[in-house]
Amino acid sequence: MKKLALIPLMIFVTLLFSCSSDDNPTEPTSQKIKPKAPTAKTIELPEHMVQSGDPHAAMAASWIAMANSFTGYSQFFVPPKGAKSLPKVSDEGKYTWNVGALAITLIYSTDDEYSKWKVIFNGTDDEGTTYVNWVYMEAEQTADGSSGTMLMYEENSTDVAYKWEWNSSDNGSYNFTFLDYSDTGWKLDIHVNADNSGEMNYYDNVDGEFVLKYKITWNADGSGAWWDYENNENGTWQ
Repeated sequence: MKKLALIPLMIFVTLLFSCSSDDNPTEPTSQKIKPKAPTAKTIELPEHMVQSGDPHAAMAASWIAMANSFTGYSQFFVPPKGAKSLPKVSDEGKYTWNVGALAITLIYSTDDEYSKWKVIFNGTDDEGTTYVNWVYMEAEQTADGSSGTMLMYEENSTDVAYKWEWNSSDNGSYNFTFLDYSDTGWKLDIHVNADNSGEMNYYDNVDGEFVLKYKITWNADGSGAWWDYENNENGTWQ
């Protein structure tokens, strides 16, 4: 199974925000629009499933951890201490801060229907890559926080590299989808019910199409079942 290629980026996020306040000693000036991060839900599995020694339960827990890790990127959507607040244009708030020679700009807007975020890079990062008005990430979420989408783009490109989608229902269920658009990409669909039972489906990119390879379901008590379609195997755990 492929491993998520976003972990180095998570480390970059941590370093980015650990130094940003030192690079920008000026406190933000006041403006009406104060950015708030998207409110995607953290998925929790039944404790019995997490503690299970079954390898398929462990596989599901690993994928859930990957799904939950994307919330770390929400730090980009709230300006750090010391960020400079630029004059508001129309209904958009605009903030900028520096990490070394890299300038990061956050554009944020909100109304009765949606909140929107855009993160733009200018300058050179610590690895020597130079950016000119490159949109690194974008996100959009409904005003009530029930659904949203986040996009991350390929380096110095307008092509989407990764996409996250989430939505929650009035009945307490929650859906989450992750898509990797690389040539060897994959997709993960997760559905969690109000009672903490759920299902996940893993797809491989085969000649440009996402083909179902693995399915795992679990009950509220942490027992579950799995289907390996590539090897035509299936089983359960208690």
